[in-house]
Amino acid sequence: MNMIRLSLALILCCCHWAVAATAAENNSKLHLNWSCDNEYRKQGDQCVEIELPDNAYASGESWTCDNGYRQQGNSCVAIELPEHAYASGPGWSCDRGYRQQGNGCMAVELPDNADSNGATWSCENGYRQQDKQCVEVEIPDNAYAEGSSWACENGYRQQDNQCVAVDNLPDNAYASGPNWSCESGYSKQQNQCVALELPDNSYASGEMWFCDNGYRKQTGECLEIEVPDNAYAAGASWYCENGYRQQGNSCVAIEVPDNAYAAGPGWSCENGYRRNQGQCEAIAIPDNASANGINWF
Repeated sequence: MNMIRLSLALILCCCHWAVAATAAENNSKLHLNWSCDNEYRKQGDQCVEIELPDNAYASGESWTCDNGYRQQGNSCVAIELPEHAYASGPGWSCDRGYRQQGNGCMAVELPDNADSNGATWSCENGYRQQDKQCVEVEIPDNAYAEGSSWACENGYRQQDNQCVAVDNLPDNAYASGPNWSCESGYSKQQNQCVALELPDNSYASGEMWFCDNGYRKQTGECLEIEVPDNAYAAGASWYCENGYRQQGNSCVAIEVPDNAYAAGPGWSCENGYRRNQGQCEAIAIPDNASANGINWF
């Protein structure tokens, strides 16, 4: 009899432990993915306000010093700016045209026809660097400056140090850099541009052709595809409309529970609700928090 009582006690103890563990696990899952509003931090199952020092702003559950201030303990103190500098987070950077030297900013020496580039300089367009000067680039006819060099205009090609015209343009072609290309709807064949043969319900794109939306290519033709009810054509295929799912060659309506909305071939719970056994149930939201999908923040 004592053995039977001992066995029953052990069974009851194990059952109680399992129920408690399951409850703790479920409670942990419910509060695993939530965050407090800005300017509040998580403390247990509540959101408590964080203490902001002067010249700081809330950043999630913590705080950050304003631009031009740095953290010192639990305060934000102003940084010291030298002349020709500006605040950059908790530090500083020199203005354009100045470079850092020690704890100050010194002016960058610019040659003629140059621009400052942060703490250094570069030559203007059409000039190239030679020693510490910017000298002008020699540009031939029918060309334009390109940085420290030059390039031929459209319809011209480079030959030695000159730009010569692209010649012998065939009909239905246009100059393309130093070469030529056929217009859309024509294909290049040797030195000519030949018109594409377009089937019905198609369109030209460059040197190729494609079927219109709702048609598919087959042996040089464009055949219309069959689109079921509650569906729409997409290229050479079709897709069910929102709130419907594909079943064979048809589109059937999906069943949407309360507090949910159709999402493609399925459904999702509204903001502030979470899915549970095919339904949408409201989530519990503490003070100073807000719903965000199936969680609260």
